[in-house]
Amino acid sequence: GPKIVSTCCGCIAVIPWSQVNAEQMVPLYVHLNKWMRGKTVVIIISMWDGFRGKETERKSIIEKVKEYFPPEDRPTMQIFTTSGGKLHYIYRIEDLMQRL
Repeated sequence: GPKIVSTCCGCIAVIPWSQVNAEQMVPLYVHLNKWMRGKTVVIIISMWDGFRGKETERKSIIEKVKEYFPPEDRPTMQIFTTSGGKLHYIYRIEDLMQRL
């Protein structure tokens, strides 16, 4: 809830590349802008294994994410890309580590 979000130092959001500019993502961007102002925001653009576009299109998707955030917050943002499969393995490793 807002109490937890307002006291955290940042967040990680995972967005499939095909949904970056989708209308249903706007509430997420609004929420991040409201609660993560001045904090570390890490955006992971996933599902790159299904992307068939050119390098210029890939870069424009990354730039599109930045456009949803104020210019003063963009320098502290971190944006990464990964495939869906790799992201799944990261979650599985994390789950296994928690069981140890």
